[in-house]
Amino acid sequence: FTNEIKAFICQEPEVSGAYDLILHSYGPDKYIGSVHIEIPDTMRADEIDTLERRIMGKIYKKYHIIMAGIGIYSVNTTDDRVMAIRTRITRLVMSHEGVLQMHGFYVNSETMTITFDVIIDYAIDNRKEIYEHIYQEVSQEYPEYHLDMAMDVDI
Repeated sequence: FTNEIKAFICQEPEVSGAYDLILHSYGPDKYIGSVHIEIPDTMRADEIDTLERRIMGKIYKKYHIIMAGIGIYSVNTTDDRVMAIRTRITRLVMSHEGVLQMHGFYVNSETMTITFDVIIDYAIDNRKEIYEHIYQEVSQEYPEYHLDMAMDVDI
């Protein structure tokens, strides 16, 4: 059900990913939810507002779910150097056994911060070790940046 909803949200042309969907059940077919979406860093506040309202309306119409919140993951789209960093880090992260996904990637060049979430399969016994290894690997590759990496859950 949640995968279907996330895929439905991703049908919006501006949305490149939907993550962290949480649904609270208040009885049969009564849900309130929240989700994070990835959108281009070039979108203006008014465009984001329109997109959020459109998603909320479509989700309610199709699934009868009230979306209480839509969080935003900004995706760097205008800096080739930053996009190359993303490609390199994605390869590093996804090369580890048990890593299911990486999302929410953003480089803030002003604060020299790289932010992203990593989902590691719960079936893996040494999840924390894998997380720490990835953290060290990325930190060594990009020592000039502060790394804000979160171990996320697959929801």
